[in-house]
Amino acid sequence: MIAEMRPTLMIGWCICWVLSAVPAAAAQEPATDLTDSGSPGEVEFEVDHFREDSPEPFYVVNAMLRGERMTSRAIYWHPIRPRQPAEVVYRFESPFPVVQARLKAILIGYQSFDALVEGRVEVSGDGQRWTVVKETSLDLQGPMYLTRFVVDVSEALRGATTIYVRGWMKNSLFYPSLGVPQWLRQDLEGQVNPSLRLWLAADSDAIEPEWVGALLTEESAREK
Repeated sequence: MIAEMRPTLMIGWCICWVLSAVPAAAAQEPATDLTDSGSPGEVEFEVDHFREDSPEPFYVVNAMLRGERMTSRAIYWHPIRPRQPAEVVYRFESPFPVVQARLKAILIGYQSFDALVEGRVEVSGDGQRWTVVKETSLDLQGPMYLTRFVVDVSEALRGATTIYVRGWMKNSLFYPSLGVPQWLRQDLEGQVNPSLRLWLAADSDAIEPEWVGALLTEESAREK
């Protein structure tokens, strides 16, 4: 058994955890549409840790929802035991075979705190064959960590009606006040919500939602 952890705030720098026992490999019901896309050939899903109707993970291994108040109050998935792989998988049911798909998520490695941190985001249309779409860098001369990203996952998911999104993590150190790495981080002030978005379309001519282009523009400006 593992514990799903959700924080409540207390006076000072303490965090009070609310625990509920969850089987380590519990299979939840697939998520249903949480947003109104405005078109019968399009659907969006969101994972928001602070919404009661947010989908639960389909599969969790060696991972917990962790909160912090060290720098900016936040909540995110984090490995329970160092040096062992951690996985958090979300499953979504599409009402049509996928033709287009865009994924927005958040993965932070923080190799500056733990040089052996690994993290990657994968998608699958059957839960068996996985495609890596983003990963943190083990090369300390390169990017130190990944944050928000949006990626076209149409090729990996084309024709599928059941969509899996997996966050895979591994670390070598455990910090009491800071989680390293972090999957689907959200700020308690609501500045980064939701932490995951998945847009699916049944038509190759469907126009992707505005949040896709907005995030790509923001990332391009930051890289210059």
